[in-house]
Amino acid sequence: GTKSLFRYDVSTDELHLDFQDSVSDIYDYVIEPGSNRVVGVKTMPGKIKTHYFDKKDKFSKLHRSLSKAFAGQDLTITSETEDGKFLILLAQSDKNPGDFFLFDTDKMNADYLMSRKQWIDPESMGTRQPVSFENSDGITLHGYITWPLDTSKPVPLVTLVHGGPYGVKDSWYFDSEAQMLANHGYAVLQINYRGSRGYGLEY
Repeated sequence: GTKSLFRYDVSTDELHLDFQDSVSDIYDYVIEPGSNRVVGVKTMPGKIKTHYFDKKDKFSKLHRSLSKAFAGQDLTITSETEDGKFLILLAQSDKNPGDFFLFDTDKMNADYLMSRKQWIDPESMGTRQPVSFENSDGITLHGYITWPLDTSKPVPLVTLVHGGPYGVKDSWYFDSEAQMLANHGYAVLQINYRGSRGYGLEY
């Protein structure tokens, strides 16, 4: 099946399933700085989805509020100070290669630090739309279309096929090649064909 999260009790030899998604693997973990507790997981069936185990958990609440503040983007804590006072946040999306912020946990405010590709204007980038369809074998395949800004008339379509062939995946995040083509007026189709990672062993 799909990549899942279990807890193993060494004293009782019992295995507990904490999370499994029927469509997509776990893509990333939401980890509390300092304690290294896993408080949630992220999946990417199309766009990023965050699943929290306990929504009343203090750090889960903080992560959810930060995610709301950076709506439309995926938020990752990349590092923190030893005392936990300051966190470095990475906000990224299909249009944004990534911005870094310094977050003060006492003042609850974030100051901009730098961007991965400061010459990229997210407002001029195309939207990456998740797509899925059933193939001739009855298997639902997943992928993305990146649209040019002007879709008021029909546009030419380019298909980009990722390498591998096994264990590679096109994701929702910013894709330089797809955005370059979209910037020149093309719609860009990228399909995670069978053998791509991210959708379980059977896929």
